[in-house]
Amino acid sequence: MKKWFNIFPLAIAAGVCAAPVSSYAYENVADAISWAQDEDNRCPGADCRDPHGVNWIDWCWTFARYTYAGPAIPDVLSAIDAWNYNGSILGTRHSDSDIPAGAFVFYAPTSSNEYGHVGLSIGSGRMIHAHYKHSVHEDKIPTDALWGGKYLGWRWPTAWTPDEPFHGGGPNDPDPGDPPASDDLPDFITDKVTLANRSGKKEKYTWKINETAYVHSWTDNIGDADWEGKVKRIRVPFYLSSGTKEDSHSEWVRIGREKIQKSKLRRKDKPKHEYIRFELSKWANDSTVLPGRTYNVVVCADRPKDENNGDGDVKEKHKSNNCSTEAVFSIDYGPARNVDLITGNLALTHGRSELQAGEPYGLQVEISNIGTKRPWNGFRTVYDIKGPGTGGQWQGIADDGSNADQLYPGATQFEEISDGHGATAPMVGGDYTFRACADYEQVVPETDEGNNCTELEVYIVPPPLPDLVAHSLRLTNGRTSLTVGDLYGLEVGIQNIGEVTPSNGFRSSYAIKGPGTGDQWQQVADDGSDADELYPGATQWEYITDGHGAHIPDVPGTYTARACADYQGNVAEEDESNNCTEMTFEVNSSPTCVILNPMEGLPTTGSFDMAATSIEVPDTIRRGDEMHPKVTNCTVSGSSPKTRAMWAFAKCDGTGFTHFDGDGDDGMNAGKCREEEVYTDRHSAEMEPGLYVMYFIANGESKVPESDYSNNVQATVFQVE
Repeated sequence: MKKWFNIFPLAIAAGVCAAPVSSYAYENVADAISWAQDEDNRCPGADCRDPHGVNWIDWCWTFARYTYAGPAIPDVLSAIDAWNYNGSILGTRHSDSDIPAGAFVFYAPTSSNEYGHVGLSIGSGRMIHAHYKHSVHEDKIPTDALWGGKYLGWRWPTAWTPDEPFHGGGPNDPDPGDPPASDDLPDFITDKVTLANRSGKKEKYTWKINETAYVHSWTDNIGDADWEGKVKRIRVPFYLSSGTKEDSHSEWVRIGREKIQKSKLRRKDKPKHEYIRFELSKWANDSTVLPGRTYNVVVCADRPKDENNGDGDVKEKHKSNNCSTEAVFSIDYGPARNVDLITGNLALTHGRSELQAGEPYGLQVEISNIGTKRPWNGFRTVYDIKGPGTGGQWQGIADDGSNADQLYPGATQFEEISDGHGATAPMVGGDYTFRACADYEQVVPETDEGNNCTELEVYIVPPPLPDLVAHSLRLTNGRTSLTVGDLYGLEVGIQNIGEVTPSNGFRSSYAIKGPGTGDQWQQVADDGSDADELYPGATQWEYITDGHGAHIPDVPGTYTARACADYQGNVAEEDESNNCTEMTFEVNSSPTCVILNPMEGLPTTGSFDMAATSIEVPDTIRRGDEMHPKVTNCTVSGSSPKTRAMWAFAKCDGTGFTHFDGDGDDGMNAGKCREEEVYTDRHSAEMEPGLYVMYFIANGESKVPESDYSNNVQATVFQVE
C-alpha cells in the first residue's frame, strides 16, 4: 500500500501562463507594425496559427513581444507580469491615453482572466493584439477597460533591438542550454495532445473515474534536417498535472511513455501519432486523480529523464520547445456504489494514554468499509485536536492517504501518523480531544456520510513552569505612614516558587487606592525584572524610589498599595493567581509646625529695633539640592550698629534646630531695609524627607541688645523630598 501524509497547512500548486513557439518579427516601430498588420491580414479566422502550428489565441504577450523580435524575460510569462516588470528591457509606465504608435497597451486581470491583456498600438487610437476569439485582430484602443480589465497604461520596448529575427517562446524559449541555431539540425515539437477513445476520433474531456481514456499526441520535426547519429529512437513521456496549467516539472506525474523510431520522424513526414492507455481507476487507487477535480496532460518529445533531462538524446535546433501545451480534462464520479467508511479505535502511538506538554506524538486509527463494494478511488484521513491550547477549536494536525483497493467490503485498514511526523503536544496542559475523519475531502460517495469520524480523550500534563509570588510590600525608608502630599516609593519581594527559571523577563506594576483616588485602583508605576535572576527559589527585590515622582494624594485616610509581578502576562506560570500582594497604611493630615524664636527672653535694653519682614523659600527641596532662601531685613527704630543675622532650619515639630549660615550688615538708620539671601547645599543631602521650617533671625548671631526681639524672626514651612 502506498502511504503518505502532509503537515498542515497544505500547499496548493498554482499554474502559470505558458507561451507558444514564435513567428518572425523586426526591430523598429515601422517594421513591428507592418509585421503585426501582416499577421492580422493572414489570420482572418479563429484558427490562425503561426508558422509552427500554434494558435495565437490567448497568447497576447507572446504576440506583442514578437512584433519587436523580443526574447523572453525571466519570470515574465503574461501581460500583467510585463506591466509589473521593473527591468530595463521595458520603459517607463505611462497611464495617460495619448498612446504613441509602437507602444505596448496594457489591461488589468479580471476574475476570469488572471493574466491581463496587451496589444501593440498602431496609431490613431487602434491596436493589433492576439484576441481571445479571433486570433490576431485589429481593434480600437479602449482607455477605460477591455473585456472587464481596467486600462493600465502603455510602455515602450526600450531594449529589444536584435540584428535579425528571433524565434522561441514561453516554455519553448531558447535558454542557455540550447545549442547555437543551425540550418542542419532537427527540431522536435509536440504539435497536439488530445484525450479521446482508442482511435482518437472521438475527443472527450470529461471522464468518469471508472473509465479508461486514451491520450493521443502528435510529434513533428520542424527543423532543417533529419536527425543524425547513433541514436535510433527518442522517448516521449506523458505527464499529468493538477489544474488547468502544468505544474513545475518536479511535480509532474508520468502516466506513460512511448518511443519514436528515427525513421518515423523525418522532417517532411506527417507528425507522428502516439497514444497511451490511461486507466483512471488505476491512478485513482492512491488518489493521484480524484473525482470532482480538473487535470491536464503535457507530452514532451525526446525527454529520456523526468528530471535533469539535459539535452535529451538527440541534438536539436531548440530543446526548449519539446513539450506540448496543456490538454485539460475533468474527472466525474463513477456509478453509485454501496460504500460505507467508518473509523474506530483511535489511539496514541506506543500505547500511551496521556502526553507531556511538548512531547512528540503520533496517532493510529482503524478504517473499515462496512459497505458491499470497494470505493472507486483512494481518499485521505484527517487528524485534528481540540482543547485549552487551541482555544477550544478544532485544529488540524496532519492527514494521510488510503488506497481504494485495500478497502474491499468488510476490510479494515490500519492507518497512522508516526511520532516523527512533526506534531507535538500543546504547551498548555489539560483535557484534549483528538479526532480522526476518513475521507474528509468527501471524494468517496457513501451510503452514510455521518459515521466517518471517531474521537479520543487525552490528558496533556502541563510542563514544568515558574511560579512568581509577590510578597513583603512596604513603603521606602522604613516608613509605615505618610503625610498628605508626601513623595513616596514602594518596595516588594518577588520570589519564584516554581520548578524552572522564567524564559523571559517581565514587568511588575504598583498601584494605590484610598480616599484620594475615590477608592479606585490608580496606577503608580511599573518596573522590569530579568528572568535569569529568578531561578527556582530565588527572591528578587524590586522597587520604585521616592525620586520617581509619586506624591500621595492630599486627602488623609487609610490607603492600600498593591504590587503585581508579571502584570502583562508575559510568563506562563503554574499559578497565575498569586502574583499580587497588598499592604495598608495611613496618610495623615499636614501637621501644624512649631515656629521657634531663639531671641525670646533676651533683655530689651537697646536703643534700636530690627525686624525680619519677609522670607522666600521654595515649597519643595529635593535632598542634595542647593537651598536658596531670600529675606528682607529692616531697622524699625533708632540706628542699628553692625549686626550679623542667623540662617537656620528645624523639623516641623521644632526638633533638630540647625544653624547653617549667617549674613552681616554695616548698620542701618531707622526705616532702612536690605535684601539678604544665601546659596548653600550643606545639610540638604542629610535631611530626611518631611516637613521643615526655614528661619531667618535678624541680629541672631551678634545678639546686640535691642528694644524689641519679638519681630526678629521670619519663618516658613517647606518639604524635603
